[in-house]
Parts: sequence; C-alpha cells; structure tokens
Amino acid sequence: SIYFITELDWGVEGYLLGNFFGYLALVPVAVLMQRSMVLPLIDAKLIRPMLRFAIPTIPIAMAFQGLTLIDRTVISREAGLSELGLYGFASKFAGVVLLVVTALQLSWQPFAYSIKDDGEAKRSYAIVTSWFAAIMGWLVAGISLLADPVIRGLSVPAYYESAKVVPLLSVAVGIYGVYFLVGIGASRVKRTGWHALVAG
Repeated sequence: SIYFITELDWGVEGYLLGNFFGYLALVPVAVLMQRSMVLPLIDAKLIRPMLRFAIPTIPIAMAFQGLTLIDRTVISREAGLSELGLYGFASKFAGVVLLVVTALQLSWQPFAYSIKDDGEAKRSYAIVTSWFAAIMGWLVAGISLLADPVIRGLSVPAYYESAKVVPLLSVAVGIYGVYFLVGIGASRVKRTGWHALVAG
C-alpha cells in the first residue's frame, strides 16, 4: 500500500490494491500452514447447511468493511480536508473503545461456541453482555468527558472542534461491540438471516 500510494501516487486505489495483494500473498501461506484441514475431501452433506449459515453473514461483513474504507473518502469529498482532519483526530480517541471491542471479538466467539448447554449459554451470554454494556458505558462516558481537555492540552486550536465528534464515534464503536455480543445468539441457533437484516 505504501509503495502504491507514495511511489506511484495511486491514492485510494493504491491503498485498496495494496490490501488486496497483501491478503492474496497470505493465501498460499495459510493453505500450507493448515493443509491438514483444507486438503481432505469436503463432505457434500455439509455444504448446504454451511452455505445456509454463512451466506446471510456476508452482507454485514461487506457493509462493515465498506464503512471502514469509505468514511474518510466521503468526508474529504463532501466536507473538505479540514473536516477530515478533525474526524481523523477524533477517531484516535474512539480507537481506545475499538481496542476493547477487538479484544472482545478475539476472545468471545471461541468461548461462546464452546458452551454446549443452551441454558448455561443463556446465563453466560446475559452476564457477559451486562458487564460489557456497563464497562462500555463508563469507558465511552470517560473518553467523551476527557476528550476536550486532552485535545486542548495536546494539540493546537485548529483541532479543538474535534472533541465534539469523539462521543459520537465512541458510542458507534460501543454499539458495534454490543451487536457483536448479542449477534452470537442468532449464530448459535443458526438463524443468521438476522445478520443480513441488520446489514440492510
């Protein structure tokens, strides 16, 4: 991506192509490392239920990736580079919330799917969701309250207005984390069509 953007001056296209070729280069490495799991023949009886489970999750994955890639492009074209600078500065604060959500993503799914008993799963999901919502509420509130004094202490006046955007971005990331938590229930009962509905 750096080569395409800095040397070839391809801009956003260079960034997207760099990501594409980077992931493409990792495919043979991943296949080699997991060859014992990908080389055996696929059970034809599993294909239909697997597709029924997986296909509805594709729209929300595409929507999330699209929003991640397109936000800065839209802001720069519609509002200008100065507003983009404020947005980028504010997103650094929301990145603290995203760090917590990412940690949840990496640990929650293996734990959630490892619970075999449905009754125990309901109790565990409720407890984790309640604690996560409480912690996320305090985290978002704290970041929102501290954003203005921190920005004023660490930056120049041109960036002071970015503090107004921090609460919105932090809440948005927090809501995504809660969705990720509760969405596991729909996946557990194999009703992944709800994910496609959310994406719509």
